[in-house]
Amino acid sequence: MKKILTATLSLVMLFSVSVMPLKTVNAAHVHNDNHVHETTIDSIITPFAQVCGNCDRGVLIQSKSFGSWYRARETRCSHGFGYGTDIEERRSVTITLKCNTCSAGTSYAGTPESRTSCHGFNR
Repeated sequence: MKKILTATLSLVMLFSVSVMPLKTVNAAHVHNDNHVHETTIDSIITPFAQVCGNCDRGVLIQSKSFGSWYRARETRCSHGFGYGTDIEERRSVTITLKCNTCSAGTSYAGTPESRTSCHGFNR
């Protein structure tokens, strides 16, 4: 059953990838009053990048930088071991938006990341 499901999902993904370009080509023709009008691809594509407010030409490129991991707390092991602890660590995230044309930019704090490592054991 698992192989059939995998094969079916693979075919659906393959088919959807091959159909997408056809929809884009068909969208380039607008039918009005039995006339076919050619439109440019630029008028069809909606940009999802944020335009720079400083130069109005470039787009803002996002990058992330991370602080060092620090120990936030240590608790009794929750993974079924009789002894030991779980250590939760956190780090800060800074998100920077920088224009690819004029290099103007801004930074802000993102959502901190956390991870838990198990240090449990049985005797």
